[in-house]
Amino acid sequence: MQRRTFLAGLGAVGAGLASRPLLARAASGPIRIGFFGPLTGNFSQTGKDMTDGFNLFWEEVGYKVAGREVKVFVEDSDPEPAGAITKVRRLVEQEQVHTIAGGLLAATGYAIAPYLEQNKLPSLYPVMAPDDITQRKPSRWILRTSATSSQLTFPLGDYAYKQLNLRRVATISMDYAFGWESNAGFQRVFEDLGGKVVQRIWTPLTAQDYAPYLTSLKKDVDGVYACHTGGLSPRFVKAWSDFGLKGKIALVGVGTLTDENILKGMGDEALGVITSLLYSSALDNPGNKKFSAAYEKR
Repeated sequence: MQRRTFLAGLGAVGAGLASRPLLARAASGPIRIGFFGPLTGNFSQTGKDMTDGFNLFWEEVGYKVAGREVKVFVEDSDPEPAGAITKVRRLVEQEQVHTIAGGLLAATGYAIAPYLEQNKLPSLYPVMAPDDITQRKPSRWILRTSATSSQLTFPLGDYAYKQLNLRRVATISMDYAFGWESNAGFQRVFEDLGGKVVQRIWTPLTAQDYAPYLTSLKKDVDGVYACHTGGLSPRFVKAWSDFGLKGKIALVGVGTLTDENILKGMGDEALGVITSLLYSSALDNPGNKKFSAAYEKR
């Protein structure tokens, strides 16, 4: 994220602090920011990357904004909604933070939104991608600096049909909000162009073995779309290869399937997988080179 964009977001957050009736206002003293993300479990690497990126920005600006000191309070949060709500409440009600940022799963983004609205708490969603937060049920207290779930896969549906010449596709996606919405984005564009999603398979976030799901795939598909994230992604891609499907059926997916924080731990099983995302550390421009170099030093 560009520094100007981030500071603009914080400016909007700061403006909202003055109108919060239920929580202490940040009229003086340090601005207290609560950041939450999964630092343990299946999604720990993603959570660590989120936290490191967030803290890197504040280190670069000396933990100050608009002449005010900034204090960041980090909570290791269960990615599931119930655990995340508990940690957000702790940050607000015990740590007395003035604003909230972080979170990973789209379902969590939906779950905490009513609490943020009720308390008129300016909040930043840098990763959580629930569609409706900025579409059918927009929240005036939430600023999004990333994409929506379906936004990531609209272009992939186009690419799968026009460039890969896929016509009959099955989908295997995580059974929660991000999986549903990213799946829908791909399907809408793919079918509008004339393709057909002939099978949809949903997998739990606790999946350890993907063999039963791969066994149930229809035999007459020419491609499979997959949505998995965190530690589930390398597990799925490895199972795909071990099951003998690599090189026989095209595998495409949302970018979290081969996210760079997990891709470095994959082997040849990831070769040939095509995914879509809005960022890569390999982007060849001065701003990204500077950011990547600073981040790699952490």
